[in-house]
Amino acid sequence: MKRKTDDARISRARQTLRGRAVQFGNCDFPDAKTRLEHYLSGAGTPVRYGRDKARSCKPVRELETAIKNNFEQRTFQAIAEDNPEVLKLLDLEDGKTSKVNDRFDVGTAILKRAHKEPSFDLNSIMASGNTTIESNGNFAATRKGNLITTTGTVTHDWQDRYDFDSDKTKTRGLGATDAKTLEDANAAKKFDFGGIWRQKVEATAERRNGKLFTRNVE
Repeated sequence: MKRKTDDARISRARQTLRGRAVQFGNCDFPDAKTRLEHYLSGAGTPVRYGRDKARSCKPVRELETAIKNNFEQRTFQAIAEDNPEVLKLLDLEDGKTSKVNDRFDVGTAILKRAHKEPSFDLNSIMASGNTTIESNGNFAATRKGNLITTTGTVTHDWQDRYDFDSDKTKTRGLGATDAKTLEDANAAKKFDFGGIWRQKVEATAERRNGKLFTRNVE
């Protein structure tokens, strides 16, 4: 009798969350739909995205902008107290080239933002959690006169996890009980998602009065 009761409970939970996935599709929330479906498949395998798909996600675009600003305002202007290596740019002699590495980790708690910004992208709210990007920059800087040109590659590593802690289930309108029921029965599994892509960068900074001022970044 207990087995039948458990089976019925699992079936109801699966039906509820499958119905939610259909609603996501009807509301044009493609990421929310596909990630919930992957969760319900019980595979638990990581989902990896290419650069273009990653950048189609609003949180990723926002984090990339924050990272670009960090490199522009700190690395290429040699303002980074926690990374003395970039200070080499200030001492670079005319005609010389030096290797410079720097990194930034930025993140955003999507669901916390949802409470503060009611108009925030609903597809992202339903599909993401605490999304982060780790960006490592490897550059070569060359000085010619008062101009320092820095070229290289930034490798972005986007990471997130699809799961159902209490905050997520409450914000997404999904029942925590249903999710737990399916996970306990191995009928649904949490999974990691994200992607890695590389970006070429070229920046020019002007040296004035012992300081660097960024002129352009591409």
